[in-house]
Amino acid sequence: MQCLRRIVASDYDRQFNAKFLMDIHDRLIIFYNYDYELDILKNLADDIGKEYWEWNGHRHEDVPDRDQWLYLVQYTAGAEGWNCISTNVIMFYSLNYSYKIVEQAEGRIDRLNTKYTDQEYYYLTSDSAIDQSVYKALVTKEKFNESAWLSQRGVVL
Repeated sequence: MQCLRRIVASDYDRQFNAKFLMDIHDRLIIFYNYDYELDILKNLADDIGKEYWEWNGHRHEDVPDRDQWLYLVQYTAGAEGWNCISTNVIMFYSLNYSYKIVEQAEGRIDRLNTKYTDQEYYYLTSDSAIDQSVYKALVTKEKFNESAWLSQRGVVL
């Protein structure tokens, strides 16, 4: 499963779209799952010359107080417990298996005291079976189950 997720996360189209969104938005929060995704995101940010800050198991940097920034947030570390009213845009580089975690992550910009009336959420997905299955589970407010997914495909663990 980790290999499948890594292949999907490393896909050129996903990186192209992420880089595009990073470039066109002045202030963008980006949620991701794995350290290799963080490495990809940092490389993309470096490519376009945009500064980034991190909230994950390695670093706990505050949301920057600047005109342009990227805030790279690992789901487990940063889906809850902080608010951001200085942007209205979140990109989900990869999807988390838990709809509750994704819902909490979405809520980081959906605050009563924000100056923004609309929030923008970008969910980067592919046509791969794993991405589509995780997305379907999130839309139906279920937790994606790797074992059940593999079992449906005839893989016995």
